[in-house]
Amino acid sequence: LNIPRDLKVTAEADLDQAKTRVDTAKLRTARAVKMLKDEVGTVRAVEDAGNELNLAKSVMDAAEARLNQIKNAPLEGDINITVRAPRDGMIRQVLAAPGQVVTAGTPLVEIADLQALWLKVPVYAGEAGSVHQQSPASVATLSGQPLGQALPISAPPSADLLSATVDFYYQLPANSTAKPGEKLTVTLPGRQSRQWLHVPWSAVVFDINGGAWIYEKAAEHRYVRRRVSLDHTANNVAFLASGPAAGTQIVIDGVAELWGTEFGAGK
Repeated sequence: LNIPRDLKVTAEADLDQAKTRVDTAKLRTARAVKMLKDEVGTVRAVEDAGNELNLAKSVMDAAEARLNQIKNAPLEGDINITVRAPRDGMIRQVLAAPGQVVTAGTPLVEIADLQALWLKVPVYAGEAGSVHQQSPASVATLSGQPLGQALPISAPPSADLLSATVDFYYQLPANSTAKPGEKLTVTLPGRQSRQWLHVPWSAVVFDINGGAWIYEKAAEHRYVRRRVSLDHTANNVAFLASGPAAGTQIVIDGVAELWGTEFGAGK
């Protein structure tokens, strides 16, 4: 809140004007009473002068009280207002102390509406054009637990110059278990649809050099290790840039045991 610099000066001037008005009203009252005694005045004139004097005294008392209030507590001098939050929510942070003088536009409190969590997704600027911004995004925790679909929302545009990213905003479902500030895994839909060869994430095993492998079923109780190339992962699914033909039977559970059996190492 901005406090006018001349607030005290204005109050002092108002008090001086009120005192002058009281003095004038007293003279008028005394003159009206004298004229009534001399039988050249009226009772109505005396009553009007008395009413004017009482009114002037009330104005002077109010001006004097206002000036004293400004001298004793400037922040409480005619600038007490109620600041209402634009929406319901929980106060997460108080940014101003009681009695603190702040400039116009200074944030006072931070209020979070936890019923509708927003998700900010930074995307490399070179790939932002390939994202279908009007389609929902798939969200999961860092451990791979799905959180459902997040709907795109309109928000002020933002970007990060240092990381060369632009921000997309989505709203999580109302029943989402995500917490404010939590990092999540987000899969954004592309503008061009593509059929991906994919396998469960549990079917993939990595060698010491980072190479990805899966085990195909060659016969009953016989399995063959095959090299695959990963493109990306989402929701415990591995999408392959290259791998076995679609429909090939592969091992989903117990891959680590097969690896240990083949190379003579434990799980």
